[in-house]
Amino acid sequence: LDGAIEEWFSENHRGSLELGDAWFGSLYGQQSIDSLILRDPDDEEVLRASLSAPQLGELFDRDRGPYGPVLIRVPLCRLVASREGSTNLARALERIPRELELRRSDGLSTDRPFEITLAIDLARLRWADAHGAEGVLDGIRLEGQLFWGPDGTRLVLSGGSASGALESVRAKLEFWW
Repeated sequence: LDGAIEEWFSENHRGSLELGDAWFGSLYGQQSIDSLILRDPDDEEVLRASLSAPQLGELFDRDRGPYGPVLIRVPLCRLVASREGSTNLARALERIPRELELRRSDGLSTDRPFEITLAIDLARLRWADAHGAEGVLDGIRLEGQLFWGPDGTRLVLSGGSASGALESVRAKLEFWW
């Protein structure tokens, strides 16, 4: 399945995704991806991460409440802004344009709503702007929910850094299939 995900990503996004030891799709065991590497279209590494989540069977247990937490650990993320204003992360995740008919059925859709709790631990964020200024933020923790349903998907995250350099951040993304 990890090879199929890498292939799907490269067919639909400008960047590339490499998955190391992955264990997911299990209804009874913990889900995990030991290594995830995201590269931009120039093949430069944007981030490395690992992921863990409870057994998949809990996703379908309506009496249990939200699924999760899904924990994403990112030891290092390097964001580089271009003169045009985009970042290497945005370029890596940029969708490859397709015919409208194909896009309507593209992606993961569901006929029932799901709520998934998330936690993202970003150990170090290195950034560089288009003028060469650089900086580092350490110990960023973001927590929130992913709401996934037939009418669209919404991701809400908030958090800050342990050092206090980033007191608080809140992000909300909404998209529809």
